[in-house]
Amino acid sequence: MADIDWSGYLEDSEMAARDLGRSLHQGELALFLGTGISLGYAPGWHALARAMSREAGVDSAGINRKKVAGDHLAHVFTNIHRKVGNSFESLVKKWLYCRWTARSGNWASDTLVALGSLMSGSTRGRVDMVLTLNFDSILEMYLRLYGFVAQSITTYPEILRRADVHIFHSHGYLPYDVADGNESSILLDNQTYLEAIGDPGDPRRRVMEYVFAQKTVLAIGLSGDDIYSRSVLAALATKQPSRAIMGYWIVGPDTSADKVADLRDSKLAAVRLSSYRQLPEFLLNVSRYAARFAGIGP
Repeated sequence: MADIDWSGYLEDSEMAARDLGRSLHQGELALFLGTGISLGYAPGWHALARAMSREAGVDSAGINRKKVAGDHLAHVFTNIHRKVGNSFESLVKKWLYCRWTARSGNWASDTLVALGSLMSGSTRGRVDMVLTLNFDSILEMYLRLYGFVAQSITTYPEILRRADVHIFHSHGYLPYDVADGNESSILLDNQTYLEAIGDPGDPRRRVMEYVFAQKTVLAIGLSGDDIYSRSVLAALATKQPSRAIMGYWIVGPDTSADKVADLRDSKLAAVRLSSYRQLPEFLLNVSRYAARFAGIGP
């Protein structure tokens, strides 16, 4: 097994961008996306929980990042689900798109533009496979804005149609527009988490395993607190002993050493950015390195 310079990737984002650029050029790079890429268009998990709690008549006091860790939000959503019953997913969808209004022209954020650069067809290589924990269809709407064809996949197995990008929604899907695919049940409260974790044949697990087995993954906008995803990744790391590294995980300046070590245990190299505002430039740098490997850049 090749030696991995884990500390090098953590402290030198340029080194990580170079190696990611090589994977992009070789057609081996996929994206693993969390709520961070939809901020500004859709609420984060804590904001979603607060809004839904208020409407459902559940106590919303103290639902913030300081008092409620990400892995405990499932308890909040469980209480909401018990209160509203079968209208739970419609309530999720209502508040998921509370900030969205129909837009024309280039409405994308710098981060979406940079992600789009990775998925654009080019001689230097492109990302054609995305795994996301998000329920929203912001990415699909952005790709459709520029005429790209995206297939949204929520079950496994599923026939892959001819598309520019295949987007795997491992935690379920609630699209804003029917043009972006069909709704599927979501993984959000305790019961759905327990059912998924307890079933080794759960299609959500198969979706994640498929993507990670096919590609080197770049994880963006993820806290690492999602228990289900972490369990899948930990199991995959042990199933592939000959594989030195499974992917790269973008972390912020305040990410703890323990979390970095947890990622490493799952064969994921943490890449630290001093500010998340640096993310768009970092992603564009990956594309530039891929172009150099293709012999079409300086």
